[in-house]
Amino acid sequence: MKAFEQKQEIALRGVALARQIFREMSVDAMAVEEQLVTELEGRVVTRLKGPLTMYLQCAFGDLFFKRGESHRHVCSVEVKTEQRYVTGNLFLETWSNRSRLTQGWMVSMHADLLCYVFLDVERAFILGMPRLQNWAYREGGIYRFDEKLCPVDQLNDTWGRCVPIHVLRREVGLREWDLRKATFGPTIVPLEGSVATARGAS
Repeated sequence: MKAFEQKQEIALRGVALARQIFREMSVDAMAVEEQLVTELEGRVVTRLKGPLTMYLQCAFGDLFFKRGESHRHVCSVEVKTEQRYVTGNLFLETWSNRSRLTQGWMVSMHADLLCYVFLDVERAFILGMPRLQNWAYREGGIYRFDEKLCPVDQLNDTWGRCVPIHVLRREVGLREWDLRKATFGPTIVPLEGSVATARGAS
């Protein structure tokens, strides 16, 4: 199997597992690559495919889920997946393709949550994306860690910083989901200042 096809298969497996997690707290959840949000009236209304599908996925992530009865509480989730939990770090992408000056998802993504899935241990780490970005760039937390070329064989010149999970847990706030036990902490992550909350207040 080619490297790109293998990477795509891993990503789809991660999205499928993430959907399981967010169904536990959602009236409706859907993958953007399969469905497109077209209307928000009390619940999420979807239709298959559409011209904005790729834009929504690049800008707001792979999943939308409804946190409450009001359409003002729809959250977006960016899902990242790795096969093996080896280092105890999360790879935070700073450049999607540095040779072409294409920013990574740590800069370009506007999702409310980041769901980082490890397939071998069936665990997911969930962080508030605005809080993570604030910690990384306004507080400068990400610059304590070296920028490295992504070790995965791929066409893009992808760079990022490997940040220990225990640092993110302490300084950003995260929750860990055990997919085998389907257990989750009482609070997901701090969502103050999230994209969805800001939209709802306007």
